[in-house]
Amino acid sequence: MLRLLVSCMAVVVVVLIASMAVAAEEIDLLDGNSLANFSFVPSDGKTKIDDTWSLANGILHCTGKPVGYLRTDKEYSQFVLKLQWRWPKGSQPGNSGVLIGIQGPARVWPKSIEPQLQADRAGDIWNIGQFPLKVAEDRTQGIHTRKMHRSNEKPVGEWNDYEVVVRSGKLTIKVNGLVQNEATGMQDVRGAIGLQSEGTPVEFRQMRLTPLD
Repeated sequence: MLRLLVSCMAVVVVVLIASMAVAAEEIDLLDGNSLANFSFVPSDGKTKIDDTWSLANGILHCTGKPVGYLRTDKEYSQFVLKLQWRWPKGSQPGNSGVLIGIQGPARVWPKSIEPQLQADRAGDIWNIGQFPLKVAEDRTQGIHTRKMHRSNEKPVGEWNDYEVVVRSGKLTIKVNGLVQNEATGMQDVRGAIGLQSEGTPVEFRQMRLTPLD
């Protein structure tokens, strides 16, 4: 009887491990050359997605105009999001950002939390929706929390690595492997994920998400 019980428990453990492996499968959000799984919210309310965003050979290009954001049609709550971004060669570094936990009506800007990508500011946090969030008070003014360290971004034309982790109420932001910001006590919010168009050409690639729900 004991041997049978042990065998059954072993089977349950194997099944649970297999289920966890499936749940942690990485999703390539920029798979192929189509933006069919995204929507564009422009500030003028009329610009079409293809006039601002284009995806080819795995690279997503944004003209920066008009101001607005590209958002996933699916929603996520806990995840590891990894992507690369750069300012195209020959351009001027400017402004962009990632939006997580997008809530409410499609407007500029939506209720969300923004891991910043503005040049020399990558890793800052903007709590646009004023979500419950515990951040470092000495680096925070209003809804803006500055990054921990000096900028470690790469020169124009070179790819940067960005990692945003939302797990069990904790937000961690890494720039090129360095933790630049953290927050705790984050409200468990399920929402879309977005990329900002903010007046400057910017490119993204290898945008991969691992759900942790």
